[in-house]
Amino acid sequence: MAPLIIFSISLLVYYSLRLYKRYNFRKHQLQLYALRDELRQLAIDKKVSTTDWVFNYLDSSISKSVHNFGTINIWYAMYLSKIHHLDNRYVDFKSNLEISLGRSPDLKLINSKYSKIIAEYIWHRHALSFFVIHLGLTSVLNSFSFFSKNMKKVSMSIKNLTTLPETSTSESFLNKANLC
Repeated sequence: MAPLIIFSISLLVYYSLRLYKRYNFRKHQLQLYALRDELRQLAIDKKVSTTDWVFNYLDSSISKSVHNFGTINIWYAMYLSKIHHLDNRYVDFKSNLEISLGRSPDLKLINSKYSKIIAEYIWHRHALSFFVIHLGLTSVLNSFSFFSKNMKKVSMSIKNLTTLPETSTSESFLNKANLC
């Protein structure tokens, strides 16, 4: 009888986690659709120009994120961040994007919401993993500084995710006309 109860509980937990994963995926995907609609509404209301490269970058990057949303995870984010952290083209692109976002508070707000949605999705997708890693690291190493150092790397990887070419359309906006 006990193995049947353990099996039933395991099955219940497994399906609950699967449902939560689907819910998390769809919730954040719909938030990205709403954000893209909000961005386009700014253009309709003439608050931003559709010829502005930052508008086009955000519009196409949000669309690309919606399309590739299922492949985004923390390991992919850390891998991409590691690959591109020394690439001067993307360092320059990122700094030019920040300068251009400073000129338009509406686009800056959209960009921060975009980053927040992606980060929330990843944190929620890996919540159980982060909890297990936290328990393992704190019990084995008993060192908060080691854990916080690694969490800073994870946070930076997630923050950089919205400007990397695999998860955005930054590659299309790297020409000289868009650079400040």
